[in-house]
Amino acid sequence: MSIYLINIVLILIIGRVVGNNKESRKILCMTFFLQLTLLSIFRDETVGADILTYKYHFENISRIPFPAIEYLDWEKGYVLLNSIIAIIYNDFRFFMIIVALIIIGGYTYFIYKNSYDITFSFFLLITFSFFTHSLNIYRQSIAIILILFAFEFMKKNKFLYYLLCVLLASTFHITAIIFLPTYFIKDIKVNTLNNIIILISLPIIYLLGSEVLEIMIYRYFPSYSGLVIKGEGGNLLIVFLCIYIFTLIYKKRLDLYRFKNKLNEDHEIFYIMALFSLVLQIFSLSFSLFARCVLYFSIFSIILIPNIVSSIGNKKEKFIIKTLIILVFIVFYIVTCLKDSASIIPYKLFF
Repeated sequence: MSIYLINIVLILIIGRVVGNNKESRKILCMTFFLQLTLLSIFRDETVGADILTYKYHFENISRIPFPAIEYLDWEKGYVLLNSIIAIIYNDFRFFMIIVALIIIGGYTYFIYKNSYDITFSFFLLITFSFFTHSLNIYRQSIAIILILFAFEFMKKNKFLYYLLCVLLASTFHITAIIFLPTYFIKDIKVNTLNNIIILISLPIIYLLGSEVLEIMIYRYFPSYSGLVIKGEGGNLLIVFLCIYIFTLIYKKRLDLYRFKNKLNEDHEIFYIMALFSLVLQIFSLSFSLFARCVLYFSIFSIILIPNIVSSIGNKKEKFIIKTLIILVFIVFYIVTCLKDSASIIPYKLFF
């Protein structure tokens, strides 16, 4: 696990040395992109629980005539990507390199376009386990990247391109389709009344919503009954609840910061994403498939949290808040790594 902790420390040190200003943004993004990409492509195929399975299917797909979309019952976009890469160069290590470039490159672009603090966003990308996912769950990681591109079109009110990106994402992981309705609620304003209603509703959602969902699954979707679980995901629920409360406390400061600095980005959608993460995580306590759906919304926290911290004018308060968040997420990351459900420990080089 030491190499992952060294990776985090290096990011924090480099960010501190280079600084956080307009001139350093591209340097930081390029540096962190290279750092994470090298860590991804030089790992052994045993690093990542699903990698050997992906290798097995890549080799099978490479033997089938292009486009090979009839292969298994997998999402066709991912199968097609395998087939295209196999035509270019039929080697799984090359496939790993291309996938790493797509995923890490996609996250880097998203952070560059939206974050006020590049270093802090990359730190959260890692400690919130999205980098870990990129080492393991290829299909959904690529789907998340396509959702992030859909988000860029949503900001510009380009619905057709947004729709195409979401549909394309669903051809890599079908759960991505859950992001589709987001376009139609993006203009909802988060105010005090809404927040009071939401906070009061959360216990009701927890007590009644999960039970109703469970009944519906057993009655109408019995094939998914194996995904009905109890008591998992509680720690992550606490994290999302803390993030949402944190955003509510500091929302006005971020709005004022945007106004003073003439920043046009509308952060209302980021608050909505934080809320969706919280609600879906509640449902995931009873139905594990929702844990996958949460990822399409929780990824926006790596932008929302740094941007809120950047808006805090008092330097002492900003330092204390940022330090506390860093410490909490480091502990969270260590606990997650120790569980090692993604099988990324120990880290091994492929040569």
